[in-house]
Amino acid sequence: MSADHQFAPPELEELAKLLPAYHITAFIAKGGMGAVYRASQRSLDREVAIKILPMEFGEEAEFRKQFEAEAKAMAKLNHPNLVGVYDFGEVEGILYIVMEYIPGKSLYYSIYKKAIEQKEAARLVLGICEGLAHAHEAGILHRDIKPANILLGLKARPKIGDFGLASQVEGSDGGELAFGTPDYAAPELMQAGSNFSKRSDVFATGVILYEALTGKIPDPKYVPASQMAKVDPRFDRIIRRATHPTPSLRFADAAEMGKELQKLVDILNKTSSSSLVTTGNGGSAPNKLAPAANPDGTSVPHSPAPAPAPAVAAPIAPNFSLIRNMVIILLLLLAIWGMWGAYEARTASNIQKQEEFEREQAEKKAKEAAKREAERIARLGKGKGTAGNTPKLPRPTPPKPRTPMEVLEDLKGGLFAGDRSEFPPGTEERGTKRFFYVNTPMNWQQAATFAEEHGGHLATCPTDPDSNWLSSKIKGDAGIWLGGGAIGRNDWGWVDGSKWTHRKPGIASGTSATMSPLGTIKARPPGQNMPFFIQWHMDGKNPGSLNAQLKRTSESLATPNPVYPPGTFTLDSRRYLLIALPSTWSDASHLAQTANGHLAVPSDQAEIDYLKTLVDKSLPAGEAVWLGGTHNGNAWGWTTGEPWAAADWTEGSPDGNASSASALRIIAGPSGGWDDANPNKKSSTAALLIEWSKDSEKEVPVGVPTASGELSRLRKKGSDAISTKGTEYRKSLKENGKSFIWDLDFSLRGLRNSALAAHNPGVVTLKKSIRDDGTIPNNISRARIHPRATKILDGYLQTQNRIHSKFMIDIDRLRISYVKLLKEARKTLEEKGLKAQVQAIDNEINACGNDASTLLLHFTGDEPGDPGS
Repeated sequence: MSADHQFAPPELEELAKLLPAYHITAFIAKGGMGAVYRASQRSLDREVAIKILPMEFGEEAEFRKQFEAEAKAMAKLNHPNLVGVYDFGEVEGILYIVMEYIPGKSLYYSIYKKAIEQKEAARLVLGICEGLAHAHEAGILHRDIKPANILLGLKARPKIGDFGLASQVEGSDGGELAFGTPDYAAPELMQAGSNFSKRSDVFATGVILYEALTGKIPDPKYVPASQMAKVDPRFDRIIRRATHPTPSLRFADAAEMGKELQKLVDILNKTSSSSLVTTGNGGSAPNKLAPAANPDGTSVPHSPAPAPAPAVAAPIAPNFSLIRNMVIILLLLLAIWGMWGAYEARTASNIQKQEEFEREQAEKKAKEAAKREAERIARLGKGKGTAGNTPKLPRPTPPKPRTPMEVLEDLKGGLFAGDRSEFPPGTEERGTKRFFYVNTPMNWQQAATFAEEHGGHLATCPTDPDSNWLSSKIKGDAGIWLGGGAIGRNDWGWVDGSKWTHRKPGIASGTSATMSPLGTIKARPPGQNMPFFIQWHMDGKNPGSLNAQLKRTSESLATPNPVYPPGTFTLDSRRYLLIALPSTWSDASHLAQTANGHLAVPSDQAEIDYLKTLVDKSLPAGEAVWLGGTHNGNAWGWTTGEPWAAADWTEGSPDGNASSASALRIIAGPSGGWDDANPNKKSSTAALLIEWSKDSEKEVPVGVPTASGELSRLRKKGSDAISTKGTEYRKSLKENGKSFIWDLDFSLRGLRNSALAAHNPGVVTLKKSIRDDGTIPNNISRARIHPRATKILDGYLQTQNRIHSKFMIDIDRLRISYVKLLKEARKTLEEKGLKAQVQAIDNEINACGNDASTLLLHFTGDEPGDPGS
């Protein structure tokens, strides 16, 4: 996966805001999997390298899992030939990892298309082997060894980094093709179903050694390195064994390869230290001479040399002993060289013979299989009473095993009719209920419709034991939709009518309930896509069906506390329910009436804006919902009789013939809005929108709109400002929670075993208490928490309270500015004599109240209390 063509790394200032614990000093490089920056860690005053990945990678659960594996794998390792890892995490959807800063360049720049001196090449690759051996000993594979992933530190020490494809040896997955870079990938990895092993890392290391010595990648038709460059032929044996096509004939691991390479390095070093020193003129510097000797063997003391004669120097007598010894040494060297060449030839011959033997065995097995098949056909012919020329009958292909989802579709009709005699494989049993996991992500409405079409409803968990059991059945890291949601401004409920006993999430985050694998229940917008469980009742009934929910609503509307279906949206005293059900306009209107409601009627600008936002959050761009508006041949009007006082037509609409395109719909998306459509086509919309309100009973004074164009503009401006502050507020709370976790983890470092045993349980308790939105509860029991962790907790609770106080102060400042703008607009309208619009402005000013809480309640329908409550 690569996003290099579209990934724009953040600027230094932008990254500094995201990671305030680091001083970002420079941009180092950008690659296919992200960007690397140089930084200084403020708390420890040390230089680090920070690698970040494109935001879209952080959205993929599988990739986040792989990224976390990379960080954890590297953090387990501590070796001078491995890049150290200090920390990793996620901020604003961006994954990052903090590593040891290596000031040098990568090996790629040293050996790309150029050879280096053989002793230096051996030293570098030996370091790679030692680093890999440490990783292999820890049970970790690198999976992408190549020169670009080898950094050269001080004194050109090689350091292996970027365990981007690292995996535990015990968890190797041979179910898919997995390899790093093709030039360095072992041959077996090119075949699906092959396992990655230590020998695969060894293969890549052998390729690097060959490239360092020759400046080239080995060709498919292998040519020894000693024939490509002036290097010791003993390298050939090591390279050939490391890069052998058959994994079993390679070194077992990097440690074994390192031992062989170390032996050759020792030999090269000895040869170098005992060799003659070459002089500038191509001769050799002589070793230190021994004293001269008399014929009788007694030594002659040194005396000052006489002045040379001006004409001819005295001849020097040859030293026959020295010459004889040199000849003997030369003959021995030639003999050793010859024997080594014979050994190399014999080794190459053995390797060739082994390969030929393997080919012969494969051909022999193929011939035997063909012979057995021919004999089987002959026997078949004789059994039929023929001359053996009966055509070969094809063997029946065994039926392909059906997946659980395919079985579910086969059972769809029976399950919908209440038949509970059979369920798809993988169905979980709990009392009188059955649960089936659907891994296909859908939005909340689609998931609810899918569950009902198969005779069930989205899973509910009204009690803590239900929640604990269901969360233990969640597969993977993704959360699931639940059959629960908002049923009013401050209340929540379950689709089967069960009472909500859990903590009630704020609707500012969404109106549909989700559950994380840890069992946390929180709200999300219904337009997101998530997996879910279908829940069936063994009595064959479906209390969570749409009809059952609407019936409960209809029967409760006359009571003081009506019960609305989960997922209901609220604006002032109005309630809205979006149902993902393609239908004709008349069918949609009839369904709304059965629940004593009607198709939504946005009769003023504020309601128009709200419903447009609601539809945009709930449906993909381009899809539409029915509204309660029709054209009677003369003009557009609302089915409730409310005045048609405002409109929000999309560009170019209405664009159809009023006699056929006579129903009103809202199209989702940035360029969406109102549109006219054929009421008899189900394909015109993907959903319908029911409204429960008493707007039609209100007496609207003639000429008094509920909002003017100027008021609508100001409301949008105020809404945008509040939304921005809310986003910053939630981001600050989440960052505070993350920093809390980091400091708790850091507090464990350096502790002795006894102190760690006393301190760790409290840290685990504190980390589990942190909510998904990053908030820290105020009521955490401190009975068994170490004083060191308690001090950290108190500090972060204080920070959390400061964040909340600052947010409320910012909102109150917005309220003051917004009211000021309203009063200025009121003055202008009053001067123009527009009394009706002045009244609308006055209503808005009164709705803002005198504090931040009132303003938030007016704009969002929710007030964020103490985040720790």
